[in-house]
Amino acid sequence: GILAIACAVGSFMGAALSLAFFKTEIASINLGLAGYNSALTLPAIFFFLVPSLSSIPLGFLGVCVTLVVQSMLSSIFSSWSLPIMTLPFCLATLPFLLVDTDAVCIGEKPSVNIIALTDLTTPEEHFTRFGDSDKFYCMDPYKEAKSDHHKIFYELNDGKVTEKFSCNS
Repeated sequence: GILAIACAVGSFMGAALSLAFFKTEIASINLGLAGYNSALTLPAIFFFLVPSLSSIPLGFLGVCVTLVVQSMLSSIFSSWSLPIMTLPFCLATLPFLLVDTDAVCIGEKPSVNIIALTDLTTPEEHFTRFGDSDKFYCMDPYKEAKSDHHKIFYELNDGKVTEKFSCNS
């Protein structure tokens, strides 16, 4: 499904970008060293975020950050002859999961939704449950008030609107 495709695309992107921008040797690319961490990063982003058109650029950015971190750690760890293993994936993916992306609104809908840990299943299920445009939306109840930067997020469950959280944007 979505994770398998994301894994293949992440690996391809990692190998191609490593060759183009980081001048990685072909032997390293053939061994899979250039695309391995990227092959983990892209599926992780699609696993913890609702798959949407807004999460695709975040996935691409995640792969790019992974490659930069991988390049830096390779330089540091090579002086001690230590492998970097999946440390670039861990360090590059964590900020994407810690950022409150629910607070980013485009119009009246959040552009990206992070799935709560208790609701994690598969990206296909996340898309089915949360991907339609009516599940999450944000409203500005203070349009006539002085500050129109306050957003309240609501969730539609079984026809009932419940407040999810509020934030200042």
